[in-house]
Amino acid sequence: MILFKKAIRSMLRHKKAYISCIVLMALGVWTYATMNTALLEIEKGKDGYYSEQRLGDAFASVAQIPKTALTHLEAIEGIDQVDGRIVETFRVMMPDHPDDVIKLKTISTIVDTNDRRLNAYVKEGNDLRSIEDILIGHDFYQAYDFVPGDRITLIIKQRTYDFTVQGSIYSPEYVYIVENLNEFFSDTTKYNIAYMDEVALMSLLGMEGLYNDLSFSFEEGYDYDDVKDELEHALKKYGLIELYERDDLFSYLMLEEEISSGRSMSTTFPMTFVAMAGVVLYLMLKRIIEQDRTQIGTLKAFGYANTTILYHYIFYGFVTGLIGAIVGLLISLASIGPYIQFYLDYYKMPIGTVVTDYRYYYVGGMMSIVGGSIGAYFGAKNVVKLKPAEAMRPKAPRPIKKDITQVLPFLKHILNSRGFMAVRNISRNKVRSGFVVLGIVFSYSMMVMIGMMNGFVDMMFYNQFTHVLKYDGEIVLNESVPYAQGVQSAMAMEQVAYAEGILTLPVMMSNGFKKTGTELVGIKEGNYLYKLYDDERHFNLKLNKDGVLLGSILAKNLDVNKGDKVLLSSPYLSQDQELYVTDVVSQSIGSSAYIDLSLLGELTGQDMKLNSLIVKSEDMDGIRKELLYSGTVRKVESKDKTLELYETLLGSYDFMIVVLQFIAIIIGFTIIYNTAVISLSERSREYATLRVLGLHINEVKEIMSFEYWILCFVGIILGMPFARILNRGLINAMEVDAFAWPSKIPTSAFLIGAAGCMLAVAFANLTSVKAIKKLDLVEVLKERE
Repeated sequence: MILFKKAIRSMLRHKKAYISCIVLMALGVWTYATMNTALLEIEKGKDGYYSEQRLGDAFASVAQIPKTALTHLEAIEGIDQVDGRIVETFRVMMPDHPDDVIKLKTISTIVDTNDRRLNAYVKEGNDLRSIEDILIGHDFYQAYDFVPGDRITLIIKQRTYDFTVQGSIYSPEYVYIVENLNEFFSDTTKYNIAYMDEVALMSLLGMEGLYNDLSFSFEEGYDYDDVKDELEHALKKYGLIELYERDDLFSYLMLEEEISSGRSMSTTFPMTFVAMAGVVLYLMLKRIIEQDRTQIGTLKAFGYANTTILYHYIFYGFVTGLIGAIVGLLISLASIGPYIQFYLDYYKMPIGTVVTDYRYYYVGGMMSIVGGSIGAYFGAKNVVKLKPAEAMRPKAPRPIKKDITQVLPFLKHILNSRGFMAVRNISRNKVRSGFVVLGIVFSYSMMVMIGMMNGFVDMMFYNQFTHVLKYDGEIVLNESVPYAQGVQSAMAMEQVAYAEGILTLPVMMSNGFKKTGTELVGIKEGNYLYKLYDDERHFNLKLNKDGVLLGSILAKNLDVNKGDKVLLSSPYLSQDQELYVTDVVSQSIGSSAYIDLSLLGELTGQDMKLNSLIVKSEDMDGIRKELLYSGTVRKVESKDKTLELYETLLGSYDFMIVVLQFIAIIIGFTIIYNTAVISLSERSREYATLRVLGLHINEVKEIMSFEYWILCFVGIILGMPFARILNRGLINAMEVDAFAWPSKIPTSAFLIGAAGCMLAVAFANLTSVKAIKKLDLVEVLKERE
């Protein structure tokens, strides 16, 4: 009981330092339990969802394939089942939004033998009841306040058709919805999915008995590589546009990448927090034991065992870890729901009632308790070596073999006496100083990476919308038209100041065994409105007729460089074509390939054509209104509207960055403040003596402040290469086709990190000044050293 009371008194006497440790422990437990539990729920929901809705193992897009041909495809060894669908995108007429271009990617659907609707999970409302019914994406359904029985109008082949909305749906193929792969985000209120009865959609499109999209399920024990070659050969005669496995399905890839990166962070971050708290406890316990030498000697003299005294000090770390665990777990329980919802805002899938799996709470709690106890143990383990007689007298000072001023003699010419004292203290307390530097390195690197996220998003969109896309808007046509005719028709519009055309075709690009579907963008020589700006070299690349130019993400996926050859396959090309890679353009967004428009005309066996018009105009709204009901125009996009959309969708992302920056500053402050408290307790007699000798409080403060500013500077210098190492690791870990993480860290990110660390040091120094003011000079000078 005596030791318990002593522990409570000691912890209360150093309560600020222990509270800082508890904050670090709580952060570790909170991030570990919340992130892992949320990812587990997302993963369980995803796996169950994919299995129940029978997400295919591979997919193909073709020009047209007869329904009867599916039987022949199922005869291929390794293929268990082939499901055919019709997939087309239609405009939606919304009376309350007459100026908006709203589209639904519509997929035909049937009910299988087990009475399950393939690839469509009905979220709200009813299932399809007749050929006039339609199911629409859940976000779209909610955004426009649909209820079962409401009518919706679609434009199909330049005619309007009314359908009855029966309910909302999710689809495992469209967990992450974007209109094309070069988009980073998509507004699901303007572009979403819908499901219709197969017979109805075939009739409306005049495709009775035909499909243009296929989903394949493999037999057990077979994978994509086993069937790819034979399947590709069988589909070529039906105008194969694209063939890919489930792992290359964009929404599947995005969700898997999110879970994978989340898993790595969910262990690294928490362990770092707990480890830092453990080191702080280690340093604190070492000092406390020095202060308690006389008490320890007395306890040993009265017969207390070494293990009893050791457990007494381990109790400090145990209690710190326990309180940190409780606080972290309570915060986690309160935040797990919103954290899961944060994922579901981006990844559209049904999640049942969240049944909390407490294993991560147990592990997180134990991680905090064990981490605190281990830190305390290493700080207190030398207590068993103390003999009673030795403990009753002060510890002998350590001999100083070489002073820092002898190693660096120039310091005597640039430092005053207070500066000498700060520098000497750093050199004489290498472990504590090293820990402060390590904490600043971690905090600085974290803030640099977070600052880079903020700068990266701004840079990514800035480069895309200023250096690459120099036009104000794009008019996408339903079919390709002769180049001169298309440009002349655009220039004839009153709102258009200048127009150019591009031709975008879907192709399958391969390099040996590596294949990927992409967009081939044909650009006319001497174009002005569409530039191939290199983000790293900072200049525009030029196309030539010797081959194809690849985006950096696409080149990485195909493992090709300048001078290599790639094979292009597409039903739009007269035959498969092998072309040289003339260059690789470093891009942050998208994974397209680029080719001279006249060369593309030769490859297609046609004259120069275009299927998109890019224009300079100050009245894109006027163009949109004029072309809203045109039968030849698929959509009209305004660059300003697109940029506004991205800024809106990135609102929660910006908030997350602010939170992470705040946490990084807290980490830096906690580490520096704790070590400052320990240093103050170690040097309280020294500071009190200086006060008695006439030094003002501010002069004493300068000694400690200068010491931590030096350590902060060293930490920032060492943090720069460490941040580059982290960035390189992040580049290697990210494999997303939508965007590429930059290899160079901008200067602004380094400045943000430095500013955050300096802010943490300033706060720590400010709180240390208050402690110096409270020193009782008489009591401190009565203590033995």
